[in-house]
Amino acid sequence: MSWIDFKLFLRTLRANRLSAFINLLGLSVGMAAFLLIGLFILHEFRYDRFHENADRLVRIVFNGRIGQNQHLYVPISSSPMGPNITHKLSDVENWVRLDYMDREEPVRYEDKMFLERHILWADSGLFDLFDLQLVAGNPSTALAPKDVAVISEATAKKYFGSDDPLGKKILFNNRYEYTISGVFRDLDQPSDFFGDVPIIASYSSLERDDNESWISEISYQTFLLLAPNADPAQVREEIQAMFEERDREFIEQMGGFMNIELQALKDVHLYSNDFTMDARGEGSIHTVRQFATIAVFILLLAVLNFVNLSTARSATRAKQVGVSKAVGASRRHLARQFLMESVLLAFGALLLAVILVELLLPTFGALLQRDMRFGLIAQYQLIPFALFFALLVGTVAGTYPAFFLSSFRPVSMLKSKSTSSNTGARLRAALVVLQFAISITLIASTLIMKQQVEFARNKKLGYDREQLLTLNLYDSDIRPQHEALIQSIEQLEGVESVTSALSGMVGSQRNSVYLLPGREREQIFLATKYVQPDFVQKLGMSIVAGRDFDEKIATDKEDKILLNRAAARMLGWEDDPVGKQINDIQDLEPLKTETWTVIGMVEDFHFESLREAIRPIVIKATEYDPRSVFIRLKAGDIESTVNSIEEVWKRISDRAAFDYYFVDERYDEQYKDEIRNGRLFTWFTGLAIIIACMGLFALAAFAAEQRRKEVGIRKVLGASSMTIVSLLARDFLKLVGIAYLLAVPASYFLMNQRLEQFAYRIEIGVGVYLVSAVLAILVAGLMVAGHAYKAANTDPVKSLRYE
Repeated sequence: MSWIDFKLFLRTLRANRLSAFINLLGLSVGMAAFLLIGLFILHEFRYDRFHENADRLVRIVFNGRIGQNQHLYVPISSSPMGPNITHKLSDVENWVRLDYMDREEPVRYEDKMFLERHILWADSGLFDLFDLQLVAGNPSTALAPKDVAVISEATAKKYFGSDDPLGKKILFNNRYEYTISGVFRDLDQPSDFFGDVPIIASYSSLERDDNESWISEISYQTFLLLAPNADPAQVREEIQAMFEERDREFIEQMGGFMNIELQALKDVHLYSNDFTMDARGEGSIHTVRQFATIAVFILLLAVLNFVNLSTARSATRAKQVGVSKAVGASRRHLARQFLMESVLLAFGALLLAVILVELLLPTFGALLQRDMRFGLIAQYQLIPFALFFALLVGTVAGTYPAFFLSSFRPVSMLKSKSTSSNTGARLRAALVVLQFAISITLIASTLIMKQQVEFARNKKLGYDREQLLTLNLYDSDIRPQHEALIQSIEQLEGVESVTSALSGMVGSQRNSVYLLPGREREQIFLATKYVQPDFVQKLGMSIVAGRDFDEKIATDKEDKILLNRAAARMLGWEDDPVGKQINDIQDLEPLKTETWTVIGMVEDFHFESLREAIRPIVIKATEYDPRSVFIRLKAGDIESTVNSIEEVWKRISDRAAFDYYFVDERYDEQYKDEIRNGRLFTWFTGLAIIIACMGLFALAAFAAEQRRKEVGIRKVLGASSMTIVSLLARDFLKLVGIAYLLAVPASYFLMNQRLEQFAYRIEIGVGVYLVSAVLAILVAGLMVAGHAYKAANTDPVKSLRYE
């Protein structure tokens, strides 16, 4: 582009300030949204890829069935697997076992107490497989002895200040003492395994079963380091053969099957959602794909908007094109000039987009619950990509306007003939249809997901979760005193009732193996909940057959059980479960069982998210040390009652950390990803609508300009302003109607696919599409009305004075 062409470009921008501003703003906002989502996607694919051995590290996964009904798909394995495999297979160089504690526990140093989450236990080979750098201590021996631990730099500063942490002793859970043997550097890269870990203790410190079976104690994540040229598929087959040689008879006796899989470390973050337990992979490839789709949609809308704005304002440059061609400018020169103007605008939009990204990235990262500290500027390797991206967008967005404008004939332009063409009009109409089809699809999809989340959060769970507080008694200092704790809490004025159980009401429950009398080869896995006899009544569950536990009947705690409806249905007893018997396996060799008699059936209740169907569960009122105390609070001053409960807790044990949560809040946490994504989708949908409105605004302005003489003639012949407004608006509403017809089946198909992830889901109703239609018509009407009203009220003399 010559200096003269550049000056002409600047003069054109000044002459069309509003159009240029809208053009630049629409493209920059679209690019900023695209880049923000692109940074998120890049961040998701960076998890644990910074390890030097990332390409060779795999995790052992069990995939199969135990008994008649227990599907097992878990990324955990037994303790002896890693050492046995490495010893026998030359393609496996090393192993490490990891065990996580995913709840808050107290850690004490002298008179200080800290609550820590995500404590990790690991083998001494951890530093050989993963890139964790020790700033103090010897990586070869830091985790080798029993009862030692390494801590992060941040943890060392929090616990010890500026003192040397090596050799200091900390007390975990008021029970286990660890000596600090090293300090590892805080990570500045995303990691599912080490990013939020304050303490890593030696694996040898764990109290574990020394059973050599590969199936009896599946509790640990085992990573294998493959040889450089090893074939993972071949290694998997060899491990499978070893497993079957050792445990085939046991698996067959259990009436099931089991396959070994190897999951690459690089796949853990995004491909762990299908596991039947927490797998530390906190991302989702489905979420990445959804955000990528929205990013492409928004960028497409911005580019389409750019094209519409450029072509809609082409009439203002018609005489310039005519004069340029009359004095010898070639079509190629003009096309190149207009294309370069488009590219310059794209680079200007990129500059503005980068500023927006840097300003919005912290907020965007907080909404996504990701530490996205590095934006485009910090990641210098992305600069060439960003520049190429702007060049590509500018070229794609400016191609049609460039060739459209340069095709004008000079005689027609200098005689003020119309620059319109049927092809151009059809293209602009098609672009508006596509823009609004995308926008309506996003509107409908966002509304449907909001309805599903609200349905999940408000669905009756089969028990009363309102004002239900749970105390965690995992601390070994408070658990032996649970009876005194419960009795004291019951006396508080703001407490309505108290009961307890071995486990909480939200999350997976302990599984047990049962047999039906006379069918000893058909082992059945059932979730089992151990509770106080008054548990069912105090949590507001419904007895639908038989009776509840009775504290006055001693045998109810010895050999009586309740079933939920799902368990009775699975066993074929739904019509009459009372009096039926089932055997609880205590030992397999020789077979030893305990017989339990069903005394009642409770209505199904949810203890997992609505993504999962309600599982069969057995309820027992046996003697145990509870891990969860459930407190029903009276309406009123909830905060004051909680403070009173904390005072009772501290009076009984001043060493145990006061650990509690409200059941309804914990239940809602299961849908945090859907809630977060829904909030972001709402913002991006609003952004898409704004960009689409810009395109419609431009087309309305263009149409009003092109039809000004027609409007003048109609007014001279007596047409009213309202008639002319409806005439101009009708064409645009037709386009929105076509877009709506395209969007409805598209969004219905997409959201049906998405809702299949929920066992309990809404049915997509017409209400969503009625709301979407009203919004689309309202937005389109507002965009068109201004230009239509202005055209209808223009003096016809001004429109016709040259005729």
